[in-house]
Amino acid sequence: ISPVVDRSVPIAVITTRQLISKDFVTEVDEQKILKSAYLMVQYLAGSLALVTCKEPLRVSMSNHLRLLIQGNSEQQSAAIEHAIQVICADNLDLACSVVEKAATERAAKDVAEALSGLLALRTKHKERTPNQPFFDGSQLSGRPFG
Repeated sequence: ISPVVDRSVPIAVITTRQLISKDFVTEVDEQKILKSAYLMVQYLAGSLALVTCKEPLRVSMSNHLRLLIQGNSEQQSAAIEHAIQVICADNLDLACSVVEKAATERAAKDVAEALSGLLALRTKHKERTPNQPFFDGSQLSGRPFG
């Protein structure tokens, strides 16, 4: 679980930070930003973890079952191999959902820290000029759209 989560969460957090900073460039409400960021990062991290873990997890489950069965039995048969494949197929979605859940939980924790700078700008703006519109000038790239 850990390698998949370690790879998918930072990618989801960075992607979310970039998209949120551009899509909410004029938004002053921190709660709207955080809610959107949480939803986006959880979806991205979960989907990325699910896509990257499915096949390696199936292979790992098959190998572990094969080692357990071979350690307790001397025979090697097609029936045992078929049973291993069926067990793995029946339990793969459950195992993937555990990995997906771990990734979404960790991503939700990490995204607030990644957005702390953006949220601090909005808080300062609301304190100094509460009735003025907000615009995050740090998002100007100086190049045309695209």
